[in-house]
Amino acid sequence: MATKKEEYRREIKPLVIDPYKASDEVLAAKKAADDYAANYPAGGQYQTLKDDLLSQYLNRDKFSYDLNADPAYQAYKAQYTREGRNAMADTIADAASLTGGYGNSYAATAGAKIYQSYLDRLNDRVPELEANAYNRYQQEGQDLYNKYTAAQGAYNDLLNEYYQRANFLGDRAQQLYANEYNEYGDRVNNQRYGYESEYQLYRDDIDDDYRQAQLDYTMEQDALDRQRQAELDARAIYESDRDYALRQYSAYKSGSGSGSGSKTASAEADPYEYSGRALDYAGDLGFKSETEMRDALMEEAKKGETPFRYYMKRLGSGSGLSEEVLDAIFQAYVIPTPEANYHIK
Repeated sequence: MATKKEEYRREIKPLVIDPYKASDEVLAAKKAADDYAANYPAGGQYQTLKDDLLSQYLNRDKFSYDLNADPAYQAYKAQYTREGRNAMADTIADAASLTGGYGNSYAATAGAKIYQSYLDRLNDRVPELEANAYNRYQQEGQDLYNKYTAAQGAYNDLLNEYYQRANFLGDRAQQLYANEYNEYGDRVNNQRYGYESEYQLYRDDIDDDYRQAQLDYTMEQDALDRQRQAELDARAIYESDRDYALRQYSAYKSGSGSGSGSKTASAEADPYEYSGRALDYAGDLGFKSETEMRDALMEEAKKGETPFRYYMKRLGSGSGLSEEVLDAIFQAYVIPTPEANYHIK
């Protein structure tokens, strides 16, 4: 079965964020703005008209007045000439009537003088006519400038309409992009937040598992330490009891001989040597082998000190072995086990 840590490792995958991809609506809006912006108005008819009017205005001849080219002067000249001739004829006729209908030099002089007065009146009109001509020249220039200004205004209106439309399309495309990208950013932030939250839970559980593992290891080590200490304590008790039993047995052997009709073990100064001799009595106790004797003694020892003591005495009474021999066998097989850390005496 997978551990919690392994389960989380399967569930927590690397965060993958898809790059932003513009929608068809955003792409269409951008294309519309770009296409319109590419069709910048060069001016068309307005540009041609502006150029022509400006050229006329800037390249006009300087003002000059020509009487013979002035229709107004020619009209006045014809008028004053006709009226002068008529007045001259009337003056000559009036002067001739005074002399009986005959002409004279006075009449001719008087007629010529009247005619000249009309010509003088025509000449008096020249400054006025020149001023009028200059005013017409100025007005013609102003008219050209006004026409140029009107053409420029129409062209400016065209440009304003172009820029308004271009700005509208550009702003619309930019707004659609901004809205869509902000939504994308919100999704990415939510995705990151969810991943970070899940990853934090994963790290918390990993830390919990690690701390629990440390605690379990510490408790296990404590248990092992206690077990080792218990074994050391049991071994110390065993060695103490064994040495005590061997000292008692050695004292018994040195103080009395072997009884008649009983089997005894040869006492030796070395306790391990003595225990080895005690193993020779497995057959006397009714066991077929040393292993069978050991297993039986170990099994009986688990039942407790008092039941085992009676068991050993029953074995000894049937075999004729002394308590010292039985105690030596006990020392060799039973005391090394912690659950039977006692002796039969």
